[in-house]
Amino acid sequence: MRWFLSAILAALVSVPANAVACTCVGPTDEAALKVAEHVFIATIVSSRLSRDGETVLYKLRAEETLKGNAKRVKGLTSPSNLSSWGETEAELCGVEALAVGYRVIVFAADRELVELGHCSPTRRIKSADELERVRRVAGGAT
Repeated sequence: MRWFLSAILAALVSVPANAVACTCVGPTDEAALKVAEHVFIATIVSSRLSRDGETVLYKLRAEETLKGNAKRVKGLTSPSNLSSWGETEAELCGVEALAVGYRVIVFAADRELVELGHCSPTRRIKSADELERVRRVAGGAT
């Protein structure tokens, strides 16, 4: 038993300081749709770094409103250091660096800027199948 506890302790101590500590178990699209006031598909048309350099601001062009009023949402914000995260770390933490031209699904409260963060349901749309699934969910919930 002592050997087993020593092995566990050694394994914990040997984990690198920059190891990924988060996993994403965010809300389902169905749950996010119920609480969001505005849900829409958009394309990122521009991005800029905030004055303090800590946030990226993304301007959107709404293409399809699934719920609410997309015009009430002016853009997205995300931490500016996402590009320094490894792909696995960002994926596990439910955050992805975005770029101009990306299509996104936006789940928003009634505010002008949506903050992207840990396990945010707002995300890049990666496939036509994902887009159709979100449309089906939204069609069934309204």
